[in-house]
Amino acid sequence: MDGRSGPRRRPHLVVMVLFDCVQLLDVTGPLEVFATANDQGACYRLLTASCGGREVTTTAGARLAADAALEEFTGTIDTLIVPGRSDWRRAVSDAPPHRRDQPPGRVLPPGGLGVRGRVPARGHRAA
Repeated sequence: MDGRSGPRRRPHLVVMVLFDCVQLLDVTGPLEVFATANDQGACYRLLTASCGGREVTTTAGARLAADAALEEFTGTIDTLIVPGRSDWRRAVSDAPPHRRDQPPGRVLPPGGLGVRGRVPARGHRAA
């Protein structure tokens, strides 16, 4: 079935995580792919989310407003996308994170970079 006829199905929820120093193309590229799929009959609901629902600044200097706060999600997220960043080695290390607009060594507040805690497996509900 192509999704254009028959009973209305629940949209597949796709949440893109936003954080400071995210690479702009890593956010917009995947969202455009899902939006194009919707144009062809798919049923995706696309949302962006950040810690506290705050605005973030990309590596290109573009500011992005989040649709929601990550902390607000209590139901099922079908697909969670965590985009890349140019200093990914620092992001996966134990080194304290810093933003480009701050001198190295200045630590962001807890939760200032991304999601803390466990990410639920597909089909499970977030706490």
